[in-house]
Amino acid sequence: MRKVSVLLLGLLSGFVVASEQRLVAPLEVESIRVVDSQLGTSKVDYRVDGLEIELTAEDKVKARNWYLSEEDWAKYKYAMQYTPRGLVSPNLEPPIVLGVMATNDRARTRYANIMNRLELDRQEREIAFQQAANVLLAQMKPDEVVELSPIQQQFGQKKTALNSVFLDVSSCDVECRRFLMRSFAGTSSATQITYYYFNGNESQARSVVLASGVSSADIERKDVYFLDGSELIKRYESKHNVPFRVYQNGEQTRVFEITRF
Repeated sequence: MRKVSVLLLGLLSGFVVASEQRLVAPLEVESIRVVDSQLGTSKVDYRVDGLEIELTAEDKVKARNWYLSEEDWAKYKYAMQYTPRGLVSPNLEPPIVLGVMATNDRARTRYANIMNRLELDRQEREIAFQQAANVLLAQMKPDEVVELSPIQQQFGQKKTALNSVFLDVSSCDVECRRFLMRSFAGTSSATQITYYYFNGNESQARSVVLASGVSSADIERKDVYFLDGSELIKRYESKHNVPFRVYQNGEQTRVFEITRF
């Protein structure tokens, strides 16, 4: 039985390697301008894998608001309608869908940059709104004493939120390092970021974070903390995929996990 299992595993591994290009075929978009000589109008039709992908006025607005081109949106619609991605991750953000479907580093980097910009913009807008609300509340009730929640008491000076990143130093691969980079890039100056590391020491944890593309100057600028999370991780490792980060601002707690494909 053991020999049969080993043989089957070998055959499956060979199949994955041999069929990788077929399973991850690049999404090529063909754009064709159609001119109506009688009406004097024209439009652009898009085809992906030989199929016409219609873009409505609503699609074009969505593409613009996601910082994507119309060609990008045609690929996104194709991916969600005709590939397994639409069933596996129906609510995945368009730039991430396109980044996952990309077949070269240049495209992946482009979509990653778009997603990071959107995430950073969202966080900064939410923080700015919360700060404005806090100022208004203080004006409405100037004599009221505001009690800080336990999590707010952990914030450093001028910090309004906390990003806690849980990191296994001994097994941080390429996907892990990309997650660390996105987590760091999406953290505003008003958010305290703390790395809880385990299966290693602080020096090793710093090396892993630096290897993800974060510079020493960035770490100093954002006042980053590194803490031993060997005991704390025991509460969460059965519930979340490592690495993961916990965002808290006193009002809400959100958990972001690594997504492996």
